[in-house]
Amino acid sequence: MQETPTPEITDEQIQQFQNKHYFEHQIKGDTLQGLAIKYNLTPEAIRKFNNLTTNEIYYLKSIIIPNQSSYDSQEKVIDQCSFQKIFMLEYMLNTILDSKDRCEKVAKYYLEISDWDLNKAIQEYKEDQSFDK
Repeated sequence: MQETPTPEITDEQIQQFQNKHYFEHQIKGDTLQGLAIKYNLTPEAIRKFNNLTTNEIYYLKSIIIPNQSSYDSQEKVIDQCSFQKIFMLEYMLNTILDSKDRCEKVAKYYLEISDWDLNKAIQEYKEDQSFDK
């Protein structure tokens, strides 16, 4: 069996993903509570997204702010694992799946049966595609 090469992810794809899900805020005397109010988030959401254990951010140059539009900040907090899963899901949707299969349910199916291993998911999908032909 031939090993599926690691997919090439372009800088443009990364930038599109970042713009959709988060942005970087340059800290200039800001407090975590102030940023939470400014961006209509909870301090906990910002802390968890940045893997912070306290509200002290004075020593940071910048902080990542999750976009409100990408999730409901009161109920979900995107951690690093979730962030990677979202990226893999979008990669499958926008790059790998044929137009007839392009839906989140199909992409998620292949990622879940592959235990969220992107290369395995791509390989499974391609094997199914060749079987269907």
